[in-house]
Amino acid sequence: RPAFEACFTYNVALEPYVFRNGLCSVADTSGLVGLIDHQGAWVVPPQYKDIDFTNGYWLLQSADTMMTVIDSTGATVVSDVPGLEVRFAESDDCFEVWHPTRPGRLYDMAGKLITDRTYDHVSVLTYREGDYDRADENIEGVFDYSTCYSRHGLIDGKGNVLTDAIYNGLRALDAHTIRASISLENGEDDEVLLNTKGQMIGHAQ
Repeated sequence: RPAFEACFTYNVALEPYVFRNGLCSVADTSGLVGLIDHQGAWVVPPQYKDIDFTNGYWLLQSADTMMTVIDSTGATVVSDVPGLEVRFAESDDCFEVWHPTRPGRLYDMAGKLITDRTYDHVSVLTYREGDYDRADENIEGVFDYSTCYSRHGLIDGKGNVLTDAIYNGLRALDAHTIRASISLENGEDDEVLLNTKGQMIGHAQ
């Protein structure tokens, strides 16, 4: 026996009438989406552009690129954080609200902003000059650090952060120049050049 009449707008991308942890994502007549319970009542009003369900969490994105994360009980973990995507760490102990042109915000699973976890992995930046039979050279005093959500930045030999982790990848071109890939708000990627202080000095050709 139906629990309620299916009176919501059909939207293939939302998997209509599929309940997860007691909630279901549906759209109203304007095309905005929200969450209903098994009785058809709105638990989250239809005010979002997109809703996804990942790792046991509801991810809600508003039209002005703000993200809200709701846990399996329907409780709000974080609300109205600037971002286009939520990325969960492989360690399952944190997630990032990601934005293509600004530093992402890292939270623990209870929604507390993490401020004492700057990087998870550090590696040297190497380059090769001339003959390919020569050994790789290291850039002195500058390192590539990556976060649990696979974003990259630069630190110096004392652990001081030179750039935020906003790059998709870093590659040394020579002893003084680093090529960095960064995502733009329009979804395209750009290649920029950095010096060993983390300052942008131009665009890659």
